[in-house]
Amino acid sequence: MPYKIRWEAKGVYIKLFDQVDSACTYTVYSKINNSPRFDDIHYIIFDMLEMNSPDYTVSDTERFAYMDRAGAISNPNIRMAIVCVDEGALAMSSFYQSETKDSPWQVELFQSLEDAREWLKKPPHSA
Repeated sequence: MPYKIRWEAKGVYIKLFDQVDSACTYTVYSKINNSPRFDDIHYIIFDMLEMNSPDYTVSDTERFAYMDRAGAISNPNIRMAIVCVDEGALAMSSFYQSETKDSPWQVELFQSLEDAREWLKKPPHSA
């Protein structure tokens, strides 16, 4: 399994590594969104720093954005920090961000975990 999920006091930290395909990402989404803890979290961190370029398509990314828009109905208070430096991961993450712009969730991209956690300390909707 090229991922680890760690539930934290106010959110969830997901580390993806090596080669990640759409089936793996779908499994991660299912575990998070179907957890009884989902409705109480305030953030999701996707740490992709050790992941190779994602092995999924634009259609897969659109499906993940759709799943998160559905999840926002249950919990509209989530802020998502996506941490990546790989060119392919950045491209898909930017596309995902554009696909979720109509969601109540705030989605931001970072190149370091430290920057992502600093952003999460700030009040929602602050830059």
